[in-house]
Amino acid sequence: MRFCHFHSLFSRTPAIVAGSLFLLAAPACTPKPAPTVRCRGYSPDAEDISEIVIDYARDLQEKHRLYLYDSRVIFDEKIQKIRIDFTSQASILLCEGREVLFDVVEGYLKRLDEHVTIRGKFNRPLTARDLEIHITYQSYFNSYIDPEFLAYIIMDDGWSFFYSSELNESFTDKWMQKVEPYFKTHQFATFQRQTAARFEEESLKDKATALAEDRILDSQLYEGSSSVIQ
Repeated sequence: MRFCHFHSLFSRTPAIVAGSLFLLAAPACTPKPAPTVRCRGYSPDAEDISEIVIDYARDLQEKHRLYLYDSRVIFDEKIQKIRIDFTSQASILLCEGREVLFDVVEGYLKRLDEHVTIRGKFNRPLTARDLEIHITYQSYFNSYIDPEFLAYIIMDDGWSFFYSSELNESFTDKWMQKVEPYFKTHQFATFQRQTAARFEEESLKDKATALAEDRILDSQLYEGSSSVIQ
C-alpha cells in the first residue's frame, strides 16, 4: 500500500535547515516535481460512494436519529476500507445498539454490493471487514444523568465495540464495555427482531380473538334484549 509522507522543514537539524535554505535560494535550483505515484487517500470512485453514503444516511437519520459526520475511502489499487462516522443525541442501551449497528452495516453493504462499478473495486466480496463504523452519542442525559446508556459504538475489522457513557467520567475506571465479533452482533440483532415480530404477531392474534369474543357477547345481549321486549 502506498502512503504520502510529509516532513516539516524545521524538524531537521539546524545545519540541514541552513543547507536546505541555501539550496532553495540558489539560482540553479529548480522546484522538485510533483510525485507521480498515487497516494493512499480518496478513490477516483469516491463520488459514487459518497452518493450512497449520504443517501442511506438520510434513512438512518429518520430511523435511528443518526447524523452523518464524516466519511472517507481508503484505497490502494483497490478499495481497502470505507469509514463512516455518525453522531446522535439518542439514548440507547446495548440491545438497541446492536440493532442500530446491524442496520448501518447491512444497509451499506447491500447498497454497495448492488453498485456494479463499486463492487468490482474491492479486493474480495464485500463483508463487514470492508467497513469501519463510528457512532458517538453526545446526549447530555447520557453523560450526566444515566451513564448506563451507550456513548460509543465502533465496528472495525469485523469486531463490534460498545462503550457506556461511564467511559466519559474521569472519576471511574469501571466503565461498561462489550466487545464481540460482528457476526455475533448480527445474530443477536436478528434474534431480537424475530422475537419482537413474533410477539407482535401473537399480540395481534390476541386482540383479534378478544374483539371476536366481544362481538359474540354483544350479539347475544342484543338477542336477549329483543326477546324480553317481545
